[in-house]
Amino acid sequence: MTTEEAIKRLRRQMEINRYTVGVIKDLSPAPESCSSGGSEAFEMAIAALRAQQGKLDGNPTNAPLTIEELWGMDGEPVWCQSEYRPDGAGWFIVYASAQKPHEFIAVGKERGIPCAGITSGYWEAYRRRPEEGTA
Repeated sequence: MTTEEAIKRLRRQMEINRYTVGVIKDLSPAPESCSSGGSEAFEMAIAALRAQQGKLDGNPTNAPLTIEELWGMDGEPVWCQSEYRPDGAGWFIVYASAQKPHEFIAVGKERGIPCAGITSGYWEAYRRRPEEGTA
């Protein structure tokens, strides 16, 4: 899904939300108690997507990230996978203070990816999950 497709879906959901709140207000004995603040949350989500659009859509090939690129992504999510450990693929958070081969550059729920795993090619990290058959 592209950023624009996600934004279109959010805008459609926002319309549905407005309609639903309107119906509830019409049926409610106390319409002033019905909140319509959901639109602000949708607008914030859309603004966040737009702010990240270059990162999300700007790399159509989704090439594996280098260790240098990962050091510049502290706290950001990355998709890591290995052809040698297909069961270990998943989302990890970059821990950019890792500077030695045995230190973790990416930390996940159950494991970490060491710097040496990235530089050796055992593990590959991506900005977004590669589509089936492309990585």
